[in-house]
Amino acid sequence: MAFFAPRFRVDQPDLPSRRGVPANVREVIDGMLSVLDGLLHGTLEARTGAEFDERAPEAFRKYAALALSLAKFVRVAVDASVAEALSQDSLRALDAEFKAGGAAQFGQLAQSQVLFTIWTFRKTNDLISAFSTTPAASGQAKQDAEYAAHYLAHGLRSQFALDCLAAALRTGAPVFPEVLDNLVEWLRNAVNAYSFARQAFDLRFPQSESLPLTRVWDQEDLELATSPMVDIDDDAY
Repeated sequence: MAFFAPRFRVDQPDLPSRRGVPANVREVIDGMLSVLDGLLHGTLEARTGAEFDERAPEAFRKYAALALSLAKFVRVAVDASVAEALSQDSLRALDAEFKAGGAAQFGQLAQSQVLFTIWTFRKTNDLISAFSTTPAASGQAKQDAEYAAHYLAHGLRSQFALDCLAAALRTGAPVFPEVLDNLVEWLRNAVNAYSFARQAFDLRFPQSESLPLTRVWDQEDLELATSPMVDIDDDAY
């Protein structure tokens, strides 16, 4: 199972990297994103925590399957440098959107959690870029596959919640308080995803060796690397 960062929205017309995606590929991706949006809006129609708990599992299962298919399609159909630029451009665009309107629609606490999640995605993308072309040793393949499975489970949960809130922000759809609380809780899975990506990195490059990163980590990076994981069962959904 591969590690990759499937966070992108090529249907955002202002993304500079969108120009690097062939028109026929953009058409396929935009169609898949339209289906994903339908799943998100169905979840956002929940009015209580109980209703969210009833709607979310099935919506998330479909979302995860389609999001993974989309990410794999992009890896095949789009140049790797363009795909990485898409991911980074998308995160920057999301960050700007939530800084501009997140507090007004969701409150400052929820906005802060969203912005931290986006920042965590950026750090995770950097980390995966540093090891994605380096396979784990044959004797570590099973452990690496377990890290990848956990990474995807937690990463997709946080991405689902972020996409739900982004859809609500763009359309002005209301998010009821209990539903917002649940989505914020799902966002916290981003730290878990980072943690498993970090463990996969350490599997390939033990700390006794020089880390093949493009820049020196700052204090925020180090704090994220040692953040406690959210206690959520990977098999819950």
